[in-house]
Amino acid sequence: MVKIENNNICLTRGDTLNLEISLIADGTPYTMSQNDKLYLTIRKSDKNVVFEQVLTGSNIFEIDTEDTATFDLGNYIYSVTAIFEDNSRATPIVNRNFTLYEEGREIE
Repeated sequence: MVKIENNNICLTRGDTLNLEISLIADGTPYTMSQNDKLYLTIRKSDKNVVFEQVLTGSNIFEIDTEDTATFDLGNYIYSVTAIFEDNSRATPIVNRNFTLYEEGREIE
C-alpha cells in the first residue's frame, strides 16, 4: 500500500511506487525536455544515501519491489532535484519523510 500526503510517502516494503513529479514554471506546468534530469535521493540520515534514481526527459519515478527489498523498515528522508538542459537547478521536494512499513501492516 502507498500513502502520499503533503509529499510525505508511506510505502509497504515490496510494493511498487510510481511517483510523478509535477514541475511549475512561471505559473504553468513544465514539460520535461529530453535532456532535463530529475534525481530522487533517499537517505537514512542527511548523509547516508540508500537509494538514488536518475531520470532523463521524464518526470515519473518507478520504485520496484526489488528497490526497497534491502531497506530496513522505518523512517527515511527523500528529496527530488531537477537539473535542466541549461544547467539551472530546482529542488521541488526537499527532505520529506519516506517511511517503509512491513508487509501486512496497515499504513497509518
